[in-house]
Amino acid sequence: MAALDLAPDEQARLMPCLASAALADPELFRAQELANSIWALATCGSGLASQAAQQLTIFCVERRLRALQPIQLAAVTWAVAAAGLAEPVLRSSPAPPPLMSRLAGAACGRGPEFGPQEVANISWAMAIEAVHHPALREELATAARRLAPAFSRKELVNTLWAFAVLGNSRS
Repeated sequence: MAALDLAPDEQARLMPCLASAALADPELFRAQELANSIWALATCGSGLASQAAQQLTIFCVERRLRALQPIQLAAVTWAVAAAGLAEPVLRSSPAPPPLMSRLAGAACGRGPEFGPQEVANISWAMAIEAVHHPALREELATAARRLAPAFSRKELVNTLWAFAVLGNSRS
């Protein structure tokens, strides 16, 4: 939690309290709050926070996936990949984790709704997790072509990298 300059021991005392509160009643979260909480817990770096993020993600996938707006879906998908909530980064396993498969399935069919950030984040997450989902890859490619002029440099670089990885992983 560098932004608040918390010492590691302070963070170690704070995170269990916050993670516990987040998990107490996830039904109370609106979709945006759920996506933001998953992202925050996943990026915190604490083992307990990552575990809480994974539990909230499972709740989200099982109960709220259809309610997520494209930016929320992208945030959850990115957080799962960035924090390694499904498996270690760039794993060599040929089968993607079920969690990422469900997130990919939820994103598929929504390509026309995506903006540059959604394309960049979902593409990056699918590449990091080595998810083989040809229909989603094609939708993301179509959206990337449509949105290319609107990409920020970061979105462009992340999308280029993701498609280089996804292109090399075709079966």
